[in-house]
Amino acid sequence: MDGQVDRSGVAHIIHEARELSVHPEFDTALIEYTSDLIQFRKSQRHLNKIIAQQHRFRIIGYLLHRHAVKWLNDQRGGVTYTELAQACATYDSSPRHLKTMLGLMQVVGFVKVERDPDDNRRKFYVPTDRLMRFVRKRVMCAAISLDILHPRLRCSQILMEDKMAVVRLWATGGFEFALGPAMNEALPVFFPFFRGREGGAPLTFALMYAHFNGCECPSRSAIAAQFGLSKTQVTNLVHEGAELGLFTLDAKGAPSPTTLMHESYRQLVSIELAFFARHIRGFPSA
Repeated sequence: MDGQVDRSGVAHIIHEARELSVHPEFDTALIEYTSDLIQFRKSQRHLNKIIAQQHRFRIIGYLLHRHAVKWLNDQRGGVTYTELAQACATYDSSPRHLKTMLGLMQVVGFVKVERDPDDNRRKFYVPTDRLMRFVRKRVMCAAISLDILHPRLRCSQILMEDKMAVVRLWATGGFEFALGPAMNEALPVFFPFFRGREGGAPLTFALMYAHFNGCECPSRSAIAAQFGLSKTQVTNLVHEGAELGLFTLDAKGAPSPTTLMHESYRQLVSIELAFFARHIRGFPSA
């Protein structure tokens, strides 16, 4: 699977996503997932620069994937800069993005640098316990919603009881699905905004959650404060989303989701949940 997307796995995920989207409890799971992601993002707003854009997610995902594969095979792990640079080239992310991201990850304590005992010139970037706890919290958001849809999978229980579940998830799923190519193909308008624009994801969560509950969207200032953004960033995102046909704006400039955004968001969540269902237990059948 190294260096290429597992197309058979992606096909399985897309098929399972369609099944999940018509589940009688999908709307309940969708609202729960959105609420949990809002709480996760708000609790991690000091890490906004780390989780703000898709190319940064991909670097984290590939680092975790390569580390997990090695660790499960020989108990060592760690990833070299060369390995990460090759992945970035595959996903069209620049060396500048990689260097910036590695620097940020070291500053916040997500990775540590270890030297090769056989060659001191060679460095390995190794995920820390802090990064693994961060990832576990993110995966738990999906596990709780999967418990609504498929209680027998016991996804949240597995994550709580099995410390290696997250490592296995990234070992099997890291290259197959980095929330990148498959999403871009399925959601060509929505996904680049959602993942490619800094703040696009939390703005979407806030807007959709208000929509689900029949409430007005929080003010731009409130969204900025909750998710570690600036009011200018939120304002720019609102106008960009409106230009893309994802929002409509009322006379006061408050955004509301369009049918395109609503349907796109449902599809995105169904794909994400299908991915986690496949990999939390190691290709479970749902």
